[in-house]
Amino acid sequence: MDTNRARRPSLRGIGAALGVGGMLVLSGCGGGPGPQVGTVPVADDSAGGFEEVVTAVERANMAVCAPAEGGAYIPLPAPAAAAATAAAYFRYQEGRIYAFGPCEVPSGQRNELRIFRYGDGETRDAAIREMAGRHSRPTSSFAVADTYEAQIWSPDPSLEGPVGRAAAAVHVAISRVERARHLDVGP
Repeated sequence: MDTNRARRPSLRGIGAALGVGGMLVLSGCGGGPGPQVGTVPVADDSAGGFEEVVTAVERANMAVCAPAEGGAYIPLPAPAAAAATAAAYFRYQEGRIYAFGPCEVPSGQRNELRIFRYGDGETRDAAIREMAGRHSRPTSSFAVADTYEAQIWSPDPSLEGPVGRAAAAVHVAISRVERARHLDVGP
């Protein structure tokens, strides 16, 4: 007889404990009010690239506008393999679109912060270079950490109005992120 058997937890017992723990965690979700404008929930991101960029935006005192779909951002799952093969900028593994201030303007006229995570830095850099050659491209683009890209899309890239000034403030804030480097995306 195995004398250690009584001391080893069974797989069934471990599974039950994890299930109960998971239910307790989930029971705290969805009961309260949704995200408020200007707040971003902590995401499950072990590399920290998403939070690093969003924290920089918050430090610039820019409001993050809640999208019509709810939540704090619009999630972008990885594109289909055929699209990823056709263009480097579709080789990201996950992405998010945050709208940021001023939140008073209609959603189609707000700035967007698009953050993408790639499998490696070389693929990310190739995607940024390829995006620079497109007709429709971001106002500015940053390589962040090892595998992230942050893009600012502004409908008004001048400093004449509040939308352009907000985009400029976020540009400066991201450029101050320790592991970020600005990559010129062309005129």
